[in-house]
Amino acid sequence: MKKVMIRFVIFLLILSATPMTAGAAPSKLDMTHYGAPEELLTPLTDAISIFNGAVGTENGKPVMYTTTKGLPAQLNVIDIQSEKLLRVIPLEGAENTWAHEVLPNGDLYIATIGGGAKLWKYTPGSDQAEVVATFPGESFPFAITSD
Repeated sequence: MKKVMIRFVIFLLILSATPMTAGAAPSKLDMTHYGAPEELLTPLTDAISIFNGAVGTENGKPVMYTTTKGLPAQLNVIDIQSEKLLRVIPLEGAENTWAHEVLPNGDLYIATIGGGAKLWKYTPGSDQAEVVATFPGESFPFAITSD
């Protein structure tokens, strides 16, 4: 009897190890098809970084200008009194900045890194910024100033 029981257990083990796919209906997973991968934005690899900012005026109201790190970097215009984000302007081809400077006429200049050092100009109220200078061979403009 003991031998019969051992043989039966061995038979069950062999039977359970044998795949039984013949004639089995495909599972839901087998019938699931996915399209081509969709490229999203570059994921943040760390916390959102803001290294610098400047204060200016738009439409008679005090605003803060700051740029968040990313691909692309994003210039943020924030109403200081209401603490509301007024606009976000992508700085295409830039990754980050450590330098903002507001000139006496109100224009904002931003020195960016990523894709080479660039100097950007933003005019208050505009919905875009423009590259006004590039610095071949340079990659990290840490500070700018005006006189």
